Amino acid sequence: MKMLAKTLINRPLAKFGLEIKRLEKASPRTLCFFSKRATRSYTAMRYQEDDFLVFGPETRGLPQEILDAHAERTLRIPMMGTGVRSLNLSNAVSIALYEALRQLGKT
Repeated sequence: MKMLAKTLINRPLAKFGLEIKRLEKASPRTLCFFSKRATRSYTAMRYQEDDFLVFGPETRGLPQEILDAHAERTLRIPMMGTGVRSLNLSNAVSIALYEALRQLGKT
């Protein structure tokens, strides 16, 4: 399995954008972006073997410019409660990766 959970932390927006462009050019893999600002559920995505899961820094998430440019591939993990700001990054990665593995029959 070639799935990769990729976290780009503490990058200036310009450098972050270059990293995304480099990943997109590397192969036809799908980049799946995770954000609390997304509307599409992470379970609605049909994951494939070579997908990349992209998470932003825990404190601020992915830049809005990146989310806007990839809106059709931006996913949300729902959270209960009104006072919850965000999930811990490692928990979010675990949830998303497990769902991808489950869909691929790897659990």
